[in-house]
Amino acid sequence: MNKGEICRHGHAVLAIKTLQKQFDDTKIENERTKAVFLAVAILDLLDFQDIIQKYKDKLEKLIMRSINNAEEPIQSLQCVLQLAVLLNYDFSQTAQQLLDYTLSLFTQDGVIECHNPQTYTDARNMSSGTICVYLILKKYQNIVKISQDEVKRIHGITQNFIASCRTFSGAFAMSESGEEHGGGFLLNIIPMHLMNKTLELTGSQINQITISDMPDVLFKMVQRQQLLFQGRPNKPECLCYCLWVFGAAVILGKEQLFNLQVMKSQLLSCQFKMKPSAAEELIIKMTPAKDKFEDCNGKLEWASYLMKNYGKILCGFILAEEKPDLLHSYAALCALKWEQMDFSVFMPKRAVDRWE
Repeated sequence: MNKGEICRHGHAVLAIKTLQKQFDDTKIENERTKAVFLAVAILDLLDFQDIIQKYKDKLEKLIMRSINNAEEPIQSLQCVLQLAVLLNYDFSQTAQQLLDYTLSLFTQDGVIECHNPQTYTDARNMSSGTICVYLILKKYQNIVKISQDEVKRIHGITQNFIASCRTFSGAFAMSESGEEHGGGFLLNIIPMHLMNKTLELTGSQINQITISDMPDVLFKMVQRQQLLFQGRPNKPECLCYCLWVFGAAVILGKEQLFNLQVMKSQLLSCQFKMKPSAAEELIIKMTPAKDKFEDCNGKLEWASYLMKNYGKILCGFILAEEKPDLLHSYAALCALKWEQMDFSVFMPKRAVDRWE
């Protein structure tokens, strides 16, 4: 591996381990759909389509079960639809039902988590709601029905919610009257961006939400880049803010305001370095004996292959934590491969372009 490259084979380990844990070992964790989406998204971004195909049947069964759940929480539904996009899975028979359910979660206060007395709303749910509506309409706009009155209603809800999240400091909070937060940049800009796309898909004559004339917001974004990015001023940097802050800037077409070379070099330095013995043990534990990985005939050979070609085994990304995790690893990969990404739906452009 040349200096300054991603150890793609090593990073695939983290994603494969997750899929095996969720499916092969039947150890279902909390937020299963999120973990599975992140694992598949990492493999897709790193061009490991052959591995995704091995799990295609199990992934499609997960999608089918989830979309038939009438009370799927909105953030979980978002992950299910994202999986459908990555696999190009057709759910035309339930598209109208999913759209109606998603629209029912748009209330005067924003997008609620689900129909539950203890439900809540914040920028995460608002972005999830608009992502779901957009993904359904993008592929099934000629199948599903949505009235212009309904488009006007959710447009107004989106506009009002985003306005309520603007802070006096010129940034975004996660909810009304909240503290400015790095995640607020992307999770408020996504609804603006996708609501405008929804207006186009539905042929609505409603004025689009303006997202480019935000000098104060852009100034706040630029302030967040130190070597990596901070969520709030004078707080530690974290890998995830390369997604939340830099991703928002990419949507706005303002990525040139940041020092991309510094970001890249800092991110690559955060690749988790595994000891050869630990990596060997992990690979042996997670890889079926008869499987081949690339040009390797066995698990020990795979470990040797990684060491020979990369000099070290790098698996996932880590900053302050003790071990790499899917979210922060995917956030780092998205930032490194930002030109290939559609940050408004957290997926590669090629997958989104195919989804129509």
